[in-house]
Amino acid sequence: MTKQINNSQQRVHLICDRNIAHAQGWNQLVPALQRLGTFHQIGFQIPTGCGPASKAARRLFPETERFWVRAARTLQPSALFHFLWGDLVRERYEPCRQFITTLHQPFERWEPGTLEWCRQLGGVHVLTTREAAYLRAKAPGLEVQSIPHGIDVNFWRPSANGLDSPKKRVVFAGRYMRNLPMFFRVMSSVMEIRKDVTVEILVNPDFHFPPDLLPLPPGFRTVGPFSAEEMRGFFQSAWMMFMPYDNVTASNAICEALACGLPFFTTRVGGMEDYAEGGMVLTENNADREAHANVMRCLDDASWRAVLSDQARAFALRELDWNVIAKKFDAFYRRVAQANHDHAPAPERSRALT
Repeated sequence: MTKQINNSQQRVHLICDRNIAHAQGWNQLVPALQRLGTFHQIGFQIPTGCGPASKAARRLFPETERFWVRAARTLQPSALFHFLWGDLVRERYEPCRQFITTLHQPFERWEPGTLEWCRQLGGVHVLTTREAAYLRAKAPGLEVQSIPHGIDVNFWRPSANGLDSPKKRVVFAGRYMRNLPMFFRVMSSVMEIRKDVTVEILVNPDFHFPPDLLPLPPGFRTVGPFSAEEMRGFFQSAWMMFMPYDNVTASNAICEALACGLPFFTTRVGGMEDYAEGGMVLTENNADREAHANVMRCLDDASWRAVLSDQARAFALRELDWNVIAKKFDAFYRRVAQANHDHAPAPERSRALT
């Protein structure tokens, strides 16, 4: 009979080496897990201050992280270490069963060696059921868990003033793996008919559009840089988000928009099926005519827009709230810890002196 371990004595270290705003980052998983009280979580994150000490620490990173992990493994040999950005650390650590990793990339974009590295870990977390199915098929016996991207549903919320603003605005955010040519084709065709619509593309100033997409058509404008509060305002006051992808698991922008109750239109690629209940309308990639029809309907049909908005917010509350996500991680850690306990070699018994 398998002996259950005492989870109150189990320690899980969450290691996050991305500097992300508090309202947008995975660092929110730490306090959400701590509120459950089952495990003791200690985060490790690159310093974000502007002082000389923080700047020096950033130059030494990731050496300081490696030193910290080695020390913690020595002092706590039964602890688990969860790398929240596992895509970045594969070459930094030799795999072992104490390690858990989160893979953010679609499996088509995994680096060579990622799969073999994962096979030797205690567990792997992915953001969609698609990646989970792929990993289970390629690494039988590995503890794999699909848990969606979390979001702060108290910060990212619908406007108190209602759904529609006077301006008919369509927003697009970010750049990574987005299908920009499809976006411009569809929205240009929409705006040939609807002169009352404006398009706002939320990107950082260092982003440069491909030359064949310039100059931006009339009615299109870029916005940035912006704070999390300003981005929330864009989402709250927009009529819809149209953001086609070529491939994707999940992203901050998707979850933030859904939590704000923003009707979301994208392409049926990667893991988007997992988020489709959340006020999301999917079309096939590069299906311009279908996407055009959906955008036009959303602009003209206020009742449909309201239904999509309600579905988006309800989905975020039900599936994406960090407190909901934390419970799923808590159960995942239990399984990995128990499996490690069950596979641990039995201690050798001392032979009695004769």
